[in-house]
Amino acid sequence: MRGAAVRAVVALAAVGLAACGAEDGFLSSEGKTPEAGEARGVFETLARDGLESLAPRLVDSLRTPEATAKLRAMLVLFPQSAPTRVRLVSFIQNTTDGPGTAKTKTTSVAYELNYPDRNLTAQVVFQSVDGGARRIAGLHTSPTTVAREGANAALFRDKGPLHYVFMVAPFVVAVVTLAALIVRRRARGKPVWPSASGRPPVG
Repeated sequence: MRGAAVRAVVALAAVGLAACGAEDGFLSSEGKTPEAGEARGVFETLARDGLESLAPRLVDSLRTPEATAKLRAMLVLFPQSAPTRVRLVSFIQNTTDGPGTAKTKTTSVAYELNYPDRNLTAQVVFQSVDGGARRIAGLHTSPTTVAREGANAALFRDKGPLHYVFMVAPFVVAVVTLAALIVRRRARGKPVWPSASGRPPVG
């Protein structure tokens, strides 16, 4: 009885600590994909060679005069110098396929680009139809006032012990509540995890 409660406590504590400590580790595998590497190359080409160098890869909707004007305005955000740090912050991929329609694979990749005087979040959207070459279906860039790492650090800067107590308290309450429920059900001779039918498991 106590062993089951202890195991539940340890499991919940591990989940809580993992949630608190998780940052961008889940993106490590996505960062090795061809799309992620290609997206980084797109940003480097934009900053170095300008929009014309990517024109052949743009979908038709990005070649209109209005779209071209917006993309040129976006390029002003990129400084001439190379970024001091590049971090993958988002990777979303999906495929649509239906009767009578082409199979379209869409991949959205976003990076945080840190420069000495600014921080940018840059996103590129790739589109591939029926396994064909990836074309650029979207380009978006926005400035951020604080780098992601700096923002995370600011959350904990100058915080006293009371701050950490309130941060950990919800996990402690959840663990203690679950442990108490397990002990109570065991004491009454009931299974800890009821079956889907609502009946006690046989055997």
